[in-house]
Amino acid sequence: MIVAGFDPGSRRFGVALLLERQGTIRMLHCETISLKQMDFLERMQAMWHNLNEILERFRPDEAALEEGFLGANARSQNVLAQVRGVVMAAMIHHQVPLSLYSPRTVKQAVTGSGNAGKDQVQRMMGRLLCLESGAFKEDESDAMAVAYCHLLSRPRGVMKSARTTEKRRRK
Repeated sequence: MIVAGFDPGSRRFGVALLLERQGTIRMLHCETISLKQMDFLERMQAMWHNLNEILERFRPDEAALEEGFLGANARSQNVLAQVRGVVMAAMIHHQVPLSLYSPRTVKQAVTGSGNAGKDQVQRMMGRLLCLESGAFKEDESDAMAVAYCHLLSRPRGVMKSARTTEKRRRK
């Protein structure tokens, strides 16, 4: 199963695709879509285009998106709501089931603490997926965390991270 995870932002947008096979979770792809040099509507159009390319290339079975958080100001909330709308529209267009998770739920699933900082999430995703530190950006690790949270939340058998599998091979 392939799960796409998204960390929405209007200027930088994290995308990660995780592959779960036989209970083991591995990184398939991650990237940060950078949209800084465009006006808002151009950014939304570029995001739509990039999302469609990713969805056509990897054909995820399911997707997960981080919900907005209440701490942001009203303007930021509005912009992020529109960004999430672009993601939702792309998922509907490609008929990919989408689940939403609060930032607290994602952090809890990945680090064990709903109050974890971005650096903790990034370190933990590196450990769980056996990736070298610095091999991915903050937006990418957040997207990985959303996808990982979704995989852990699914009513399936026991999931193992790549790290657990690596340890077993070494013995």
